[in-house]
Amino acid sequence: MAKKSRDITGVIDGLLRQWGLTRASREQMVFAVWAQAVGEIGRHAQPRAISDGRLTVAVQDSAWMQELHFQKDAIRKSLNRLLGGQVVREIKLTTRSFVDPAPARQPSPDPAPLDPAVEAEARAAAQAIADPELREQALAAFLALARGRRGEK
Repeated sequence: MAKKSRDITGVIDGLLRQWGLTRASREQMVFAVWAQAVGEIGRHAQPRAISDGRLTVAVQDSAWMQELHFQKDAIRKSLNRLLGGQVVREIKLTTRSFVDPAPARQPSPDPAPLDPAVEAEARAAAQAIADPELREQALAAFLALARGRRGEK
């Protein structure tokens, strides 16, 4: 597993440098990979802020606060695996600012297409990752990051 982690770390670091992104931009990727990192827990806990590796997570209630307290290390490791490095150093839990998700959401429309060159670059970078599951996760993160950058312009 260590090799896979180094593979994705190198790919992500290379793209971030090439795209001129800072650590703060990399931290913002937490919001894009949260649901994938935590699975079903995402219905009861939501990332609210991240700064200097400290992630604040709003939790639905005290019962979930206790449950997540015991899972903080696993959540941190899962996020960092998806982000390709030690982006999240600490998780702080709070019951403030939790917003109950809408019970039935309409499917979101397909995002506007990316510049084909940017999408091709992301796909090529992901292909450098040997593990198929990790490759798919990295590609999703790369494309989300590229879409986010497009919105900044």
